[in-house]
Amino acid sequence: MQNSIHRISNYARHIAYCFQNTRASYGKTAAMSLAYLGLHLKLFKSRSRIVTLQFRDFDVDLEIYSREVAGLWEIFQERQYLELPSGSDEKRVVVDVGANVGFFTIKQMLQFGSRLKLIAFEPDPCTYERLKRNVNRIRTRTDSDIRCVNRALDTHPGEAKFVRDVSVESHVADGADDAPGITVQLTTLDSVVEQEGIDRIDLLKIDVEGHEMKVLAGARQKALAMTENITLEYHQPHFVREITEFLRPFHFRMVDHRPEKAIMSFSKVRGAALQTA
Repeated sequence: MQNSIHRISNYARHIAYCFQNTRASYGKTAAMSLAYLGLHLKLFKSRSRIVTLQFRDFDVDLEIYSREVAGLWEIFQERQYLELPSGSDEKRVVVDVGANVGFFTIKQMLQFGSRLKLIAFEPDPCTYERLKRNVNRIRTRTDSDIRCVNRALDTHPGEAKFVRDVSVESHVADGADDAPGITVQLTTLDSVVEQEGIDRIDLLKIDVEGHEMKVLAGARQKALAMTENITLEYHQPHFVREITEFLRPFHFRMVDHRPEKAIMSFSKVRGAALQTA
């Protein structure tokens, strides 16, 4: 019963936020709220319907029978990930691993505008197409340097099975996962920084549904040495210790931990210089 109350409470907050921040798409928002309620009540396993919702500062294509609307709430209202300060005129280099439909990327675009260089990774081909559409809608207005990549990050380049599940979370499957899926391409963050000529990452954001240790392992040769801040969602309690220990030799220390949201943030600079919600 307690979990059901918590789910409905989340539903109410998320939908109220959407209604308060949509400009001219109340009918679509109402349809999304009904679908989202059905998701919380576990009335269906999978269904597909894409709508374009017009929020206050941007338009976005959403799968209404999914948890995608939760991303809007978490990133724009709860501000659950570490935020870089806005004051400097210096170019910001950000990597968004597990970009989904682009809420975190869009938030960086709105915050930094032409001072932003960002690479967004999304392995699901359908979600990737919506990510590109969502980013392109405001690219001209913000003049941000954004590149979207249809790959997952891992320890080594190659291929892997990707499992889609709208009622839980889509993810790159490990060897024990026998759920049906599609084949996606893998690369490493070390390969990306070399190919892109990147010499600094101001913020690395990771949300990969349990694959976070493999993303970090694929960054240990080059990318972590040039990364200043990391903010990530972890999906197993033991990852708190494992990730902290893994990052320690690269001189990262934890500057924020939200166990209720399973979010950790690390930095090589003083935590006082950073903004957290």
